[in-house]
Amino acid sequence: MSNFARYAELLNVDCNTCNSACCRENTVIGLYPQEAQLLREKGTELIPYASDEQPEVYEACQAVRSDYILGTDCAFLGENADGQSICTIFGKPNRPFICKDFPPACYACIIRREQFGVNEPHTIARFCDLEQSKY
Repeated sequence: MSNFARYAELLNVDCNTCNSACCRENTVIGLYPQEAQLLREKGTELIPYASDEQPEVYEACQAVRSDYILGTDCAFLGENADGQSICTIFGKPNRPFICKDFPPACYACIIRREQFGVNEPHTIARFCDLEQSKY
């Protein structure tokens, strides 16, 4: 079992209960050019995100993978029977790499869940305790 799978269990983090906090407007995501094109074609607004730190590194990497701020919720969000937002392309091979590589209960997940108001009380403190216990 990976650390994040263990964290998800210990912290009661379930992708089916967060209302897609990681796919909402104002989230920063890294996309390859073909992924950005796919999201734009489906109606997701992407705002280029450039860091002020090391602009030469940012520009060199942009040909490979670029960071964007979601200007809208991801166009691939739908609703389940309970009215919860869900990913309509979850598990499909053509979904963006960032979606495939975003483990439940990672730091970014916990922070987005907190911003979206779906964490249980003290989740961030418990996450930090788990991280510190690794060392």
